[in-house]
Amino acid sequence: LDYKNKSVILTASTGMGKTEFALNWVAGDKAFYTLPVRVSVNSMYERISNIFGKDNTGILHANTTDFYLNQSKNLEDNGIEVLINQVQSVRQLSMPITVSTADQIFLATLKYPGFEKIYATLTYSKVIVDEPQGYSPDTLAVIIKGLEEISNLGGKFCLMTATMHPFIKEHLKDKAEILEPVFNPEKKHKIKLVEKTVDEMVDFAIKEYQKGKKVLILTNTVRKAQEVYKILKSQNQTIRVNLLHSLYIQKTKREKEMQIQNTTEPVIWISTQIVEASLDIDYDLLITELSTADSLIQRMGRVYRKIGRTITPDSQPNIIICTKEPSGKGKVYDKEIMDYTLRELKNYDEKILTEEIKQEIVSNVFDLERIKNTNFYKKFDKNMKLLEYGFIADSKSEAQDIFRDIMNLSVIPKVIFDENQEKINALLEKIRQKDKIEKIKAIGELNDFTVSAQFYRVKNIIPLDKEIFLSDIPYDKELGFNLLDKDYREIGEIL
Repeated sequence: LDYKNKSVILTASTGMGKTEFALNWVAGDKAFYTLPVRVSVNSMYERISNIFGKDNTGILHANTTDFYLNQSKNLEDNGIEVLINQVQSVRQLSMPITVSTADQIFLATLKYPGFEKIYATLTYSKVIVDEPQGYSPDTLAVIIKGLEEISNLGGKFCLMTATMHPFIKEHLKDKAEILEPVFNPEKKHKIKLVEKTVDEMVDFAIKEYQKGKKVLILTNTVRKAQEVYKILKSQNQTIRVNLLHSLYIQKTKREKEMQIQNTTEPVIWISTQIVEASLDIDYDLLITELSTADSLIQRMGRVYRKIGRTITPDSQPNIIICTKEPSGKGKVYDKEIMDYTLRELKNYDEKILTEEIKQEIVSNVFDLERIKNTNFYKKFDKNMKLLEYGFIADSKSEAQDIFRDIMNLSVIPKVIFDENQEKINALLEKIRQKDKIEKIKAIGELNDFTVSAQFYRVKNIIPLDKEIFLSDIPYDKELGFNLLDKDYREIGEIL
């Protein structure tokens, strides 16, 4: 059927061609493809620009300039001029297809002064919202209200995910056609619930690694990931164990993202939600803390990902869910929704989860009657009502505060600054010069030394440049921004 002139809602399993469907649905029209996190946006940009060409594809998020700078490191000066023009085109929303974080488009829902430019563009555009479950309830309300308004203005949207919340469909059912779900018939995941903390599964992880497996351990918070990494390193010095989370300097994070995707030998990687929907990895075994149903199903998608990798009823479980004292409960994830998730999963302990069963679990956990009294839904509902009553942000910065869960500061840890002081000072000097090309090259190099950290994590900051700060955050080459440090114990509980 031809859906090109309609807004659509699609539930489809990982690997069943959601992205291809969305790009066909765009059908040559102007489009915005939004995702929850920058890593996902960067990855999707590479994929889409390979199809449509870099001249037709833009990337838009808080670090757009940095992204293009990294692309330009080996270019001659005239190539950098072209990139400068491209950044300007992206910021003016004039590229045929733009891959972006949601805040770049949906801030306009908050009607800050100047929002009309975005809405005017959206009246003749198509907007793809991929993985809506990746947003906080506050942000999700802004996005859903934005989709309603885009529809009223004549724009079209495609909302798609592997794990659709029923209440999202309920809010948008009059604005879009809800398509039949597309499920992968392959059986890929068999779960086992263990009444242990993720720390207590370290010996099991080592044994599975020694059998030749690629093991992925996922935690709900950066601090817990760092704790597990330290335990593993102290238990056995000979194993290949690595750590990845969002709080490394950019250069290290890029290197680690490449490593986790390109590893072919037995290894143990410990990580966080950063891998849920952003990195194309295929591991043999997942050991994860209990989170919410939608998050867990995204995590499962990192195991037996490739077509043809399947599991049988007599196989050992390849998804181990640790139900004891999961980190971030009530802070990163809603406590009641985690409890509902565990209740549902108990029906499938040591059983295969088909894709249909996974969606059934999500539908049951996020059933409106069940969740309407949870903090998660109360936040969502409160923000929807505020927007329906005509909330208007006084400024763009006030609007950005609503999206603060995806807004970060670029910080150079003092220990990194001290090690590279001469180089960093030279780069800062170039940034203050008038030569535009030298300035842009210097900003790109300087960003390699920065950690992208949410503002509430950072203390004692000193501005080095307009958008780059120096901070005495405890930083460790192995651990990254060290949330095990005694001064950071409290905020370390947050993702």
